This record gives sequence, C-alpha cells and structure tokens, in this order.
Amino acid sequence: MTWACHGSNNAHMVRRLQEESIIRDERLADAMLAVDRADYAPDIQDAYFDSPQLIGWGATISAPHMHAHVLGMLAQQLQPGSRVLDVGCGSGYLAAVFAQLVCRTSEEQQSEEQQCSAENGASAGEVTGVEHIPELVELGTANLQKSSLMQQLMRTGQLQVLQADGHWGHTARAPYDAIHHIIPLYILTCSVREHFDSGVEVLRQSV
Repeated sequence: MTWACHGSNNAHMVRRLQEESIIRDERLADAMLAVDRADYAPDIQDAYFDSPQLIGWGATISAPHMHAHVLGMLAQQLQPGSRVLDVGCGSGYLAAVFAQLVCRTSEEQQSEEQQCSAENGASAGEVTGVEHIPELVELGTANLQKSSLMQQLMRTGQLQVLQADGHWGHTARAPYDAIHHIIPLYILTCSVREHFDSGVEVLRQSV
C-alpha cells in the first residue's frame, strides 16, 4: 500500500513498489533500480523509507511512491530520444531517472546507427532540470555527479540542471515530450510538444 513501500536497500524499495502495483512497467522499475535513492536523500539511513524528506531551503525529495506515480503517468512519453523538462528538480533524483529512460549514450547511438542507417537525426534524448534556488541547483548537480553515467550525460549536454524560474516552463530547450512541474500543493505533470498549449493534457496530484 502507498506510504508502506519501505525498503532495506534500493532494490528492496523498488520491489515493494512493484508488489503494491505502484510500478507496473518493468522499464520504469529498471530505471529506478539504476538510480540509487541514497545518492539523493539527505540521510542515508532513511533513504529507502517511503516518505518525503527535507533537503533544505524549504524543499523535499518526494516519497518513492510519489516518484513512481509520476513515472507511471508519463510512461508513454518517456521513450528513448524524448525531451523532458523537470521544473523544481530539487535533489536531482527524478531528473536522473528520467535520464535513464530517455537519454542514449554516444555508444548506444553509434550502435543504433550501424544497425539502422536510415535512422537519421534521431534524438539522443534530453533532460532539463530547472530550479530557482541556487543552493538546490548546486545540490542537484552534486548528487547527479555521483554517477558516472550522469557525468557523461552532463558533459554531452543531454542532462542539464539550470538556475531559472520555471513557473511558466523553460523555452530555451523546447519543445518537450514531457514536463514534470512541482508547484505548491500539487504535482503538475504534462505531456506536451509546446509549452502549456491550450490542449495540453494535465494530470494533478496532491502532494
């Protein structure tokens, strides 16, 4: 059940989310398994506890079941090569999971080109994290750099954490296939090709 998906380690936490049918897609489970929540949580002893945790400056890292719900809502848009905007990226955890799902490394791109030469101009996938608090930009960046894969994606520009007011999005790297926007009292999750188009599908969930 929700709020009871605690684990003794990252794999156990993900398994509990699957047992409670919060994660139903193996691809999403694999992405969460690849990103150790302990690298993003403030207290390693409570890293796998199914509750939000304060990370400073009035922000939190959301509970694992909340992250899993967001991933489930955006699953169809989170495909290899997709472009994702994460507004209010905080600890960087969800940006890392997004990157696992959508970003292709240069080695993967070269392999695909060899197998299918007709796939010209295919996107390598991009994740843009936006945060308006400078200290959280530094925190999220430092957390992401604990992973060699995230370091590589940041070097290529496929993964960025930027200081900006993303309340109305971030047009510099638009259009996006998916937008995750943290706002007070709500998580607003959108699948869009343009910023907040009048026809956008919006899913809201109380935090």
